[in-house]
Order: sequence, then C-alpha cells, then structure tokens
Amino acid sequence: MALGLLVHGILGCAPEPGEMPSPTLACWRSRTHRPRTGEPAICENAAVTAAHPGSRTSSFGVLLGLRIGVLIGGAITYLGVVETEAELRLRGGGDIVEADVVDTRVMTARGSGTTYEVRYAFTLPGAAETYSLSDATGREGLWTALPRGDWDTARASRKVAVRYLPEDPWVSRPVNSGAAPLGDPIAGIVLGLLIWVPSLILFVRVLRSRS
Repeated sequence: MALGLLVHGILGCAPEPGEMPSPTLACWRSRTHRPRTGEPAICENAAVTAAHPGSRTSSFGVLLGLRIGVLIGGAITYLGVVETEAELRLRGGGDIVEADVVDTRVMTARGSGTTYEVRYAFTLPGAAETYSLSDATGREGLWTALPRGDWDTARASRKVAVRYLPEDPWVSRPVNSGAAPLGDPIAGIVLGLLIWVPSLILFVRVLRSRS
C-alpha cells in the first residue's frame, strides 16, 4: 500500500478507487490508458496549472514595475507643473520685502562660467515663520544667482530685495535676479509625461489581462 502510494506520488497519477489521493495530479495515466467507468476524471491541464503560479509571479513583477513608473512619472510631472506655475505667478506680481543675506559665494563652472550667489531669509509682519528660497520638493534655504553689481551690494549691506507671493511666501526670488527660465520645469513636465502615460496605459492593460 505504501509502495503504491509512493509510485502514485512520483508519477502524479490519479488514485485508484479506495486509495488515498496523491498530493499532485498529472496527465500520465491519460497517456497510457482510457479511464474506466466511474474512475475520476484526469486533469489534462496539469502542466499549465503547475506553470500558473510562475506566470502570476511574473505578472506581479510587471505590475509592480509599471506602478513605480506611474508614480515616478506623475511626481516629475507634478513638480514641473508646480515650478512653472510659481514662476508665472511671480512674473504676474507679488509683494517686495527686504530680506537678510544669510550667506554669499562665488561659483565657477566650466560650462556656465562664474556665478555670484546668495542665500536669504525674511519674515513678514504678524508672522513668526522665517521664509527663504524653496522649491517644489520642499527644500529650503536654496542658493540663487545675482548680477555681479547687485551681489557686491548685497554682500556689503547684508540685505537684498526679494519678490514673494503673499498667499505663499515660500515662492520668492530676488527682484534683480530676473525671471527664472521656464525651460527646466517644462522639460520636467515633458519627461514626466513620457514616463507616466505609457506606464499607466500598460498598467491598465496588464490588469485587464489578469481579470
């Protein structure tokens, strides 16, 4: 009896009437003889069933990768939109405040030459918070470039005129630094969409194929 069960377990055959069921079921018996009347039906798709868990794991990995692509593409697009909107709002107006110059530096790069940069901070009447130059990712106290003459004046006086949005004082830039170029945030929007749109489309298709 034990030997028979072992043989059935190795070959994956369907059990004979009265025998204990084997833990696996394959199609070996269906290739060797026809089932007798009343004999349990043999699974003809055992190989496919055995491979099914692997296909599920593979599709799960694909879904995970596409989900990450959707998140990354969406985040890049969002940051680009926020930066572009902030610069356009500053170009359209804002209030001016005299900020304290926290630090100064001179940066030299092979491609862009020499830039003269400052870090600034300011407070507003009735507000306890101290504001500085920030970006869409939440970084604060960032450096910004000034023309050489304005940089010299700011370094000597430790003051610099800053334009900010009253509804969001974290959106600011020095008055004399000029409008920030929109090329970088717009490029970010394009790059984010190139990642987000295909990832989202493929993600939906894989989900539908699994259902």
